[in-house]
Amino acid sequence: MLQNIENGRKIEIEYINGYVEKKQKSLMWLHH
Repeated sequence: MLQNIENGRKIEIEYINGYVEKKQKSLMWLHH
């Protein structure tokens, strides 16, 4: 059970990181 929670948290963090990266890239595209 505990491992499940940690796994979910890791996926959540990876999802947020990916979202932030995509947002930054699209912002950079807007500036060019």
